Amino acid sequence: MHDHDDSSTALIRATDAVSVPAVPRADEPSWKLARSLDEARVGEVMMLDQHGNVLSPRRIRWIWARSWLTAGAMGAALGLSSSVLLGSLGVGVGVVGVYFGAFLWQLRHRSTLRRVLALCAAGRRDEAQAALSALEAQKLPPHYRPILDMLSGNLAFLRGEFDEALTRYERVIERHRPSGRGPTHPIYWICAFNRVQLLASAGRLERARELRPELDEAPRGAYFEMDRMLTELLLAFHAGEPDELEGDLYEWAKAALKTNRFGLNVVLLAWAFHACGDDDMARIMLREAPQRLTGHFLADSAPRVHAWMMAKRAEWKIDEAGELYDDFPYDDVPLPA
Repeated sequence: MHDHDDSSTALIRATDAVSVPAVPRADEPSWKLARSLDEARVGEVMMLDQHGNVLSPRRIRWIWARSWLTAGAMGAALGLSSSVLLGSLGVGVGVVGVYFGAFLWQLRHRSTLRRVLALCAAGRRDEAQAALSALEAQKLPPHYRPILDMLSGNLAFLRGEFDEALTRYERVIERHRPSGRGPTHPIYWICAFNRVQLLASAGRLERARELRPELDEAPRGAYFEMDRMLTELLLAFHAGEPDELEGDLYEWAKAALKTNRFGLNVVLLAWAFHACGDDDMARIMLREAPQRLTGHFLADSAPRVHAWMMAKRAEWKIDEAGELYDDFPYDDVPLPA
C-alpha cells in the first residue's frame, strides 16, 4: 500500500523481531490494529510506514479509501477514453468491467493473508504456519512474495529453525536492497535487523557483526529504534561483553517499559544491568518481563537468553508472573530521571 502524499509505505507487521504475542484461543482470530507502538497490545497487528513508525487505524483507513478512490478514478478515465476512441459506450463499460475485475482479482487473497497475520498476532504459531503454507501453495501475485517470505522467516525463527529463517530473510533483502533512487521499503529493514539478530542467536557472531554497520542507515522511527536496541543487546549478550553497549541503559529501560511488547528487550536489559552491577534494575526488568513474553517461544528462538532468564528467576525467586517471593522493595526503586 502506498501513500503518495507523504511518500510512506505501509507494511503489515505481525510480529516483533523474534516473537509473536498471544491471546486467548478462539475459533478464528480477530483482526485488530495497534494504535501506536506504545499502545500496541497482545494480539494487535502493527503497520509501519517507511520511517518505522506505527500507522494509526485511522491513517490506514484513509490510505485504503484513497487507494479505492484512485482505482475508481483510473477505471472511469479508462472507460471514458475507450468509449471516445472506439465510439462505443458498450466497449467503454466493458473495459471498466475488465479493469475492476482485474483489480479485485489481485485482492482475492487479502482476507487469507489477514487471517495469517491475525494468527501470528494471536501467538498461534503452528496454525499460522499451516495457513501460511497453504497460501504459499497458491498462485499469487508477485507483490505477495516478500511479506510471505518475511512471515515464514519470522515463524521459522520462532521455531529455532535458523537456516530456514535466514534463507527467507535474505530473499526479501535481495529483492528490496536499496537502489539509491528512492526510499527503501520498510520490509527490507525489518528483515535486515532480523537477520543480524538471528545470526547472533544462532551463535554466528562474527557474521552478525559484519552485517551490523549497515543497520545504521535504517530510518529512526520508533519501531526501528526498538530493533536497534534489541540488536545491540543481543550482540553484547552473545559476546559476553556488556561494556560494548553504547546506549544509555536507563533510557532504553524507560523506552521498553513504556510498551506492552518487546519482552526480549526487557530480559536482555535485565542481563545488561546485572552485568554492569545494578541488580536492583535487573530485578525490575525481570519482574516486568513475563507480561511481555507471552508467545515469545523464547526457549526456541533465543535459547541462551532463555536459560539465563530462568536461572536468574530461580536465583532471585521471581515467579512466572513476575512476582518476587521475598520482600524486595520494587516500588522504592524508581528509574533514574
